[in-house]
Amino acid sequence: MNKAKKYLLWFAICLAMLFILSFVFRYAIFAALGHYLVHEEKIEQAIPIFVLSGNAYDRGNTAASLFKANKATKIFCTGANISNDLKAEGILKTEAQVTKDFLLKCQVPDSLMQLIPEGTSTMEERNLIHSYCIQYHIREIGIVTSKFHTRRVNSIFKKSFSKQGIKVKIVGAKNSTFDEEHWWQSENGLIAFAVEYIKLFYYKLKY
Repeated sequence: MNKAKKYLLWFAICLAMLFILSFVFRYAIFAALGHYLVHEEKIEQAIPIFVLSGNAYDRGNTAASLFKANKATKIFCTGANISNDLKAEGILKTEAQVTKDFLLKCQVPDSLMQLIPEGTSTMEERNLIHSYCIQYHIREIGIVTSKFHTRRVNSIFKKSFSKQGIKVKIVGAKNSTFDEEHWWQSENGLIAFAVEYIKLFYYKLKY
């Protein structure tokens, strides 16, 4: 057997072994890939909390929990988008308003909240929150987003905020439609996982 055939044989064997190992340990690999997306921190003291737009139920519940634990001096609800489902019902409420309405149902006082009905993407929300903190001399904030979004949000927020001496704590809201620890077991989990890796890659390239 010549060298070329030997190398080809070894390559085929290594490839087969890699495939077998990947299959045997697939769940551990899936879990590790999911864990990579999660990068959150614990809020130790009461600070202003900004709830990013989207998934008002899960993010709202997390923000309400922070309020009940005396970790929020004020809660800001962001987002200019209006859900097509709401439009179909003739309800023209921004995501910011939907989040605030849900927080009211969670017994968070209206006086503790402020609407910022702006921003149609994570980057736009980062920019407007950054400007708000500079304008009002805020030195530390908490950001509530979905668990699978925390690594991406952490990377795009902290780089610009740290330059201004603003501390940012990212808090992940657990998803109520799937288990992040076993995301591959549901369609919602598969979609959330795939979309977030695409966004993570896109944000790293663009920003």
